[in-house]
Amino acid sequence: MYYIKTRMYYLHAVAAFSRTSAGVKRVNVPTKLAHECLAEELVGNADALELLEKAKRDGDLPPSYFDHPIVQQHADDGEPVWPLALYIDGIQLQDREGVIAVFIYCVITGVRHLLGLFKKHELCRCGCRGFCSLAPLWAMAHWSLVCCARNEWPANRHDELLWDVFDNVRRAMAGSALGLFAALIFVKSDMGEWPNTFFFPAVNAIEHDCPLC
Repeated sequence: MYYIKTRMYYLHAVAAFSRTSAGVKRVNVPTKLAHECLAEELVGNADALELLEKAKRDGDLPPSYFDHPIVQQHADDGEPVWPLALYIDGIQLQDREGVIAVFIYCVITGVRHLLGLFKKHELCRCGCRGFCSLAPLWAMAHWSLVCCARNEWPANRHDELLWDVFDNVRRAMAGSALGLFAALIFVKSDMGEWPNTFFFPAVNAIEHDCPLC
């Protein structure tokens, strides 16, 4: 698995707002893949595995872990299943510039892996509230997390296209065992990202009651 350390960024095309033309353009966004980052961190990590087993014995994991279909599927075969969290946050870089950052991490180790960034001013403005820009990112994250659930390197890209010339290592590993099982049990963000990143109504909207009330 040491070849993972030489992996290249994964490029995927998204719709973005162009300031120069005041229209929509297609850009290639460099990202990292959740299953690759997690495999590099966790495969063969005996210390992390010991912490996972201790957390299960001590009851430190939430019911969402033990109720997860992947965990239940491997409850009797002894395969460890890593609990994952997806974290989304808006980061202000300067007065008029901010980005949306997406992280993945194993709940046991807490090591965050930055999957990708997207500039807020480049979110699509066709009336979709940024959906055209962010939907491909969520599709890619879903595809990568399914690989973790199946313990399998993907056979093709997240958009079902064939691997391109920059993905020769990924093409060679297609269909082989990833080396770990993992289950997503948390999706975390602050409430400000609900309307901006997940396309929910704002918490003060009349059709969306505040969950704290």
